[in-house]
Amino acid sequence: MTKKLFILSLFCLLSKIGFSQKVNVKDVSTFPKEKIFAAVNKNIFVSGEQILYKIFCFKNQKYNLSTLSKVGYIELINNNNQSVLIQKINLNKGEGSGNFFINTSLKTGGYKLIAYTQWMKNENDVFEEDVFIINPFANKLQQEDSLHKNIIIASDNKKASILKIKTNKNDYATREKVTVQYNQNLIKTVSVSVQKANNFNFIPKKRITSIFNNYQNKTSFKPNNHLPELRGELFTGTISTSKNKNLENIAIGVSFIGQNKISKIIKTNKKGKFFFTINQSYSADQVILEVLNEKGYKITLDNQTKSQKSFSNFKELYLTEPLRNYIKTQNKNIQIENAFAEAKKTEMASAKINTFVFENNTTKEHYLLDDYTRFKTIKEVAVEILQNVWISEKEDTYAFHVRDANLITNTNLKTLLIVDGYILNNHTKFMDFDALEIASIDVVREKYKYGAITYQGILNIVTKEKNYSPYTSSSFKLLKPLPSKKWFKPDYEKNSNHRIPDLRTQLYWDTHKKNESNLFSFYTSDIPGKYTITFQGILNDGTPVFEETSFTVQ
Repeated sequence: MTKKLFILSLFCLLSKIGFSQKVNVKDVSTFPKEKIFAAVNKNIFVSGEQILYKIFCFKNQKYNLSTLSKVGYIELINNNNQSVLIQKINLNKGEGSGNFFINTSLKTGGYKLIAYTQWMKNENDVFEEDVFIINPFANKLQQEDSLHKNIIIASDNKKASILKIKTNKNDYATREKVTVQYNQNLIKTVSVSVQKANNFNFIPKKRITSIFNNYQNKTSFKPNNHLPELRGELFTGTISTSKNKNLENIAIGVSFIGQNKISKIIKTNKKGKFFFTINQSYSADQVILEVLNEKGYKITLDNQTKSQKSFSNFKELYLTEPLRNYIKTQNKNIQIENAFAEAKKTEMASAKINTFVFENNTTKEHYLLDDYTRFKTIKEVAVEILQNVWISEKEDTYAFHVRDANLITNTNLKTLLIVDGYILNNHTKFMDFDALEIASIDVVREKYKYGAITYQGILNIVTKEKNYSPYTSSSFKLLKPLPSKKWFKPDYEKNSNHRIPDLRTQLYWDTHKKNESNLFSFYTSDIPGKYTITFQGILNDGTPVFEETSFTVQ
């Protein structure tokens, strides 16, 4: 058999999904500036509710969706300028969406909902929306009096309608189907929210139509500032040593372990700096980094998430009798809704399972261990089950070896050992593992080169629980991108959930409505009152659009 040496660059390593991001400063300085707008469902919340949002990321001063950044960030900042909630959002052609659950740890008060990309942080630029959270179980609102009054801001919805939004009628019964018609052929992308009107115009929501007011189109990139996340999540870090050791071209194993795993190897630059990009989903809540074939180095992973911007103009809200009644009613409804949350589950989008690049290798030998006599120790498995694999021992140090398919085996090369996505550089650490907990083993009998290291074959081991977690001091917690969600919508035509209370005030939420059908529908809840349908987004010609209409539930 012809000898094959598979050279895998940093652009396609093990899971086909890790990319090294190398960006020249001169090239970066020519990138367009980005601007974010976040459409939210409302901005006065009671504990137990959800802040629903859609992110639009634009480039330059026009309403052109940006394809530059693939990741966005959104934070909730309290009036002490502390970040109390933060999320990372995947951006697909400038769009992303998510939600915050308002738990009872958040105190009553004014907050800032801010959104940004890493690229925007070079100018400390963020989108900001004023929101107010009311926690009935904690600190109370100050009573409105002659010195402390809520400022009422009238909303202007008198502009001519472009989308021609209309419902099939004006008045509905509870649990009745509402059908909405609109000019879908004009739309590039919009978010649609159907929310019970509360008539509190204390904190008006921002509109996408005003995002570029007073906007200056310039880029102020400076060396060592924040790089744009061009291909996915960008991670950066450094290695250091107390000794006068070389920092350049040091190989680091990167492991995201678990059901959906990622493994790759990267190298440092002459300053000991490293970069790697992940552009697919993963199961792990932490990433494990380990210097390979070297000792005496410490790894540091940079924290590139939170914004450093501070705010001083937090909104105040004072208690009035209508507001008191609203809080009391809403709090009761939320508690009942959350009690039946199990029957109204939000569906998570299934993540694509990552595969290794050697999955279809012709020399791969697959061993499903339940097809064989089970053994307790790793040594027994290697001797009794695995062909073309042996274990060497020298001074209590163990190492796996794989016999090359072309019979030209280089025993001076290490075998790459991967366990549930973890690159295990020290094979001795795995020798005491309970072999009864192993589900399968893949043996790849060819030389592979990852980064700067050539390996004599691969052992890919998958445990039954797929969560092998070695002891290591170089594991780092991750802020993972939110998975896509499909919000619960009752269907009373199917005669389901009739015995379950329906106290929703958010009747509909869609963040991906594009040029599709000109109709959509949803059901009213058990709560009467006036409801507002809000469209917010971009038309095909690049024009921003904000339009509302309303209906009544009796």
